[in-house]
Amino acid sequence: MTPGDGTWNAPDDHVAWRSVCNAMLEEQVVTLEGGCPVCGTGRLQLAFTIDGPERRWVERGVAMCGTGRYWEWCEQCRSYEYYCRSSVPEWARTHIVAESEGWRDPRQAARLIGA
Repeated sequence: MTPGDGTWNAPDDHVAWRSVCNAMLEEQVVTLEGGCPVCGTGRLQLAFTIDGPERRWVERGVAMCGTGRYWEWCEQCRSYEYYCRSSVPEWARTHIVAESEGWRDPRQAARLIGA
């Protein structure tokens, strides 16, 4: 599944989506039950992948373990956003998926993180 294939959609209200997802990142939360700003009831998820070797540094007081990419998605209303360049926080270790595992599909990422 890829963005734009008609199955998954960008959130209708980007400002509300960013507000909730940014708060998840700030609060170091990878799953938010009933927190979707699009449908109001769906579970928001985050999943990350690391590009290249892991490396450690601190960014704005947060321990990072690599540079990579990540998804934010709601399975209920099928809204998502994808970020092609991001620092990957150490606290998200349980939601780091190998790219070779097909993590670009939010459903596959959910399966791999045990959601």
